Amino acid sequence: MTPAPIWCTSRPARLAPSGTASFQLTIAIAPTLTGTLSNTATVNPPAGVTDPIGGNNSSTDTDNLTPAADLSIFKTDGWDSVVPGTNNTYTITVTNNGPSTVTSAEVSDPLPAGTTFLSATNGATYDLGTNTVHSPRVRWPPPTRPVSN
Repeated sequence: MTPAPIWCTSRPARLAPSGTASFQLTIAIAPTLTGTLSNTATVNPPAGVTDPIGGNNSSTDTDNLTPAADLSIFKTDGWDSVVPGTNNTYTITVTNNGPSTVTSAEVSDPLPAGTTFLSATNGATYDLGTNTVHSPRVRWPPPTRPVSN
């Protein structure tokens, strides 16, 4: 994001010695933003007025960006009962309810006793040692084009 100046010139402000004036500014923070957010405000005297202490004419607020995401998962095979001795396919859907974008969330699915792993899609892998399927490539928002390895 490129900082852009915001000008408050809708009405002339009369500011007496020791007087104060303030306003509130609300910004939208991109859900993909990471690191820190620094926002600097600057005041300049009008033409013809000198400021003997120019070092206090700007102030910066810096905040650490702490992403937060409400992740949920839903797993279904679409059936109320299954027949022993047959194969069963599950669909696992992960949803990011926001507000931040998430990259590299990991899904794990330990398989129940008495089952054998056969296959998985979308880059999911099987760990024989733990009898668990992992899908470490879950991203929100999903890519708009195919992602190559």
